[in-house]
Amino acid sequence: MRTPISKDLEASDWRLHRFGLSHQRWASLRGRTYLVTGAGTGYGRALTCALIAAGADVIACSRRQEMGAAVQEELGKLSIEDYSLQYHQLDLTSEQSIHELCAHLMREGLMLHGVLHSAALPSKKGSGAPLFDSTWQEWRATMETNVMGAWYLTKTMWPLLARSEQPRVVLFSSEAGWSGNAGQGVYNVSKAAVNGLGHSLAHEFAARNPGLDIQINTLVPGEARTEMNYLSNKSPYNIVNMALLLLTNDIGGPNGYFFHMDGRHLGFGFTQPYERELQ
Repeated sequence: MRTPISKDLEASDWRLHRFGLSHQRWASLRGRTYLVTGAGTGYGRALTCALIAAGADVIACSRRQEMGAAVQEELGKLSIEDYSLQYHQLDLTSEQSIHELCAHLMREGLMLHGVLHSAALPSKKGSGAPLFDSTWQEWRATMETNVMGAWYLTKTMWPLLARSEQPRVVLFSSEAGWSGNAGQGVYNVSKAAVNGLGHSLAHEFAARNPGLDIQINTLVPGEARTEMNYLSNKSPYNIVNMALLLLTNDIGGPNGYFFHMDGRHLGFGFTQPYERELQ
């Protein structure tokens, strides 16, 4: 199964193509509030800017405070001047950092409509065998950022997400999560764990909150020009169409499924590909 999506769109022409979304779906983002991790670079920055272009309120988070200026610079390039953006420094390996952000948003009385987990750490640079070469601390940093941080942030922000009654969460996996290729061992393991996390979160949270239309899904972003892959000539904005489709599904859409940014519906373990096209 595959969902037709729009690729290779010029981000600067967003007013014309709306990143492949229909007028109705694009308009549905206006006034909603989304939290994006890894928002300072790559996919996270692309998604932050696309959501803001659609009129959404965005809470952009990054471990580096200076990345806030990079987001504002990108918005300027896209000629977006009137927008609602909060930028927060967030350490996904720190329980305290996550709690402090949640407490701040609680004090503001916010409702979250969705969370996009795009922050991630790669395997150890320069190693052909990171499962041999990586230290305990390096393993820990990768797993805490890529897996535990996504779990704990979703759990901690759940009261804000539940207020929307239609919470949407998108976790970012990788083709590495289906792979055992040499040189990426720690990263492969972390992304396979993200797959298991996304599936399990979806079903546990749905069982615990039967009155909510929960849609927690996992998206493989593929290859693009990011800090992990700075030599690529593909735009990180290619992820936007599929990611926004997952955020704007009607009631009863997919929960606990896997998708690729090119429109493919994927399976993982015992989970078969989602059987309906996202429209």
